[in-house]
Amino acid sequence: VGMSSLEELKRQRETMDRIGEEADRIDSAIDVAEKLIKNFGKRMAGDRFIQCITVFNVLLLVGVIIYASVTGKSSKAAEPGAPQNPFEPPTAVPGERRNLRSVFQLPELLDDSR
Repeated sequence: VGMSSLEELKRQRETMDRIGEEADRIDSAIDVAEKLIKNFGKRMAGDRFIQCITVFNVLLLVGVIIYASVTGKSSKAAEPGAPQNPFEPPTAVPGERRNLRSVFQLPELLDDSR
């Protein structure tokens, strides 16, 4: 009876040791998971900040476009000699467009001037 009790206690002790090792392994896995969750949270906060800045920039751009379209139709555009496109500089002769000469034409221009 004593020997069977000793063997049963030994088996239970081994089971308790395995349970302790498993608990330690689970605890270390939980620590790793907590670190990953904190890291994900930081990344999500950064992504949320970037999204907010992007939305702000888009709204600002839309506001500028609306402002430019509303103020662009003022009486200044109806004046004679005023350019139709506010970003295009006025030309010397109405209807004439001034274009830059290509860099590849530069040697030809130098040969013609001699």
